Amino acid sequence: MHDGLFTANVRLLLTLVTAMVFLWLAGQRYRQQLHSYLLLGIGVLGIVLSYAWVSPLYLSHRVTSLPELLNDPGLGLLFALLGLSLWLMAQGLTLWTGNIDEARADFDESLYRKPLHLVAIVLAGCAANQQLALVWGDPVRAAGLLPIIVLFLASADLLLTNHTLGHPALSLTGILLSVVAVLWTQAACFHPLTAFSLWPSGRAFTDQWLTLSLLAVGLATLAQVVSRNPRWEELYIQPLLSATVMLAGWALFGSLLLFILGPPQPDFFLAGVFLALTVFFLLVLQSSDWSGFPWLAGLTLACVGLSCNAAWAGTGSRRAPGRGE
Repeated sequence: MHDGLFTANVRLLLTLVTAMVFLWLAGQRYRQQLHSYLLLGIGVLGIVLSYAWVSPLYLSHRVTSLPELLNDPGLGLLFALLGLSLWLMAQGLTLWTGNIDEARADFDESLYRKPLHLVAIVLAGCAANQQLALVWGDPVRAAGLLPIIVLFLASADLLLTNHTLGHPALSLTGILLSVVAVLWTQAACFHPLTAFSLWPSGRAFTDQWLTLSLLAVGLATLAQVVSRNPRWEELYIQPLLSATVMLAGWALFGSLLLFILGPPQPDFFLAGVFLALTVFFLLVLQSSDWSGFPWLAGLTLACVGLSCNAAWAGTGSRRAPGRGE
C-alpha cells in the first residue's frame, strides 16, 4: 500500500486537485470553515506526496514508506516553508480586504484567514518536532545546518502567526525553539563533531552553559524593551519572562552541579556563567517583587569569586612544575 502511495501517480494527483476545487466551490457556496480545513489538508498532502515522488532527484534512494519519509530531514524544511507560505497568504488576504480593523474583527468567522493561521501553526509544530526527534536519536545532527535552519523557520512561523492569534503558549514555544536553534548554532561552530547535550550530568561543555545564561540575559533585556509597547507587552511579555526564568534556572542548576561535582580543572567559562546569571537576577529584580531573586544574585556572585579562584588556582598549579624545573 505504501509503495503505491509513494510512487508517482498522475491520477492520484488529479484526484487531489479535483477534491480541492470541489472543496473551494463548496466553501464559497456554504461559507463553512470545515471546507477550508479539508482543502488545506488535501493541499498539504499533495505537496508532501509530490516531495516523496521527486525524492530520487535529490536523495540517494527513493522514499518508499512512511517511516523513511518521517526520517527524511528535508521533510521538516518542507513543513516550515509551507507554514510560512500559508502565513504570507493569510497576510495577503488581510491586506486584500482593505480594512485591517474590520478583517481582525471578522477573523474568527473568516473563511480562510483563521484556517490558514492554524494550519501554519500545525505545520511549524510538525517541522520542529521532526527535527527534535531526529536530533534526539542522533545528537550529532544538531551541528548540521539543516536542523538549525528548520528550527529558526519554525520559530519565525510560530511568532509571526501568533501575532494574530495571541496565544502566549505559542509565543513561548517559538522563543524556546529560537533558543535551541542558537544553541545548536553555537555547537556547530565550536563542537561540530560532538553529540549535542545540555544535561547537567551529560557531556555539555561549559561554553554551552555560558551561551544559555547569556541568552537568558538577552531575553530579560528584550522583555524590558517590549514592556514599553502596550501591544507587544500583551503578546510577548509573559512568554519572554517565562522563557528567561526557565533558561536561567536550568543554567544555574547545571552550572552548580558542574561546579560542585565536576572535575577540578581551570575553567573561566564557568565563572562567566555565574557572572551572567548575576546580571540576569539583578535585571529581573527591577521588575519583580519576588524576594528570592536577591538571594540568587548573592549566590551566583559568590560562585563567581569561588569559580574564578578555583580557575586561577588550577592555572597556577599547572605552571608550577615548569617553574621548578
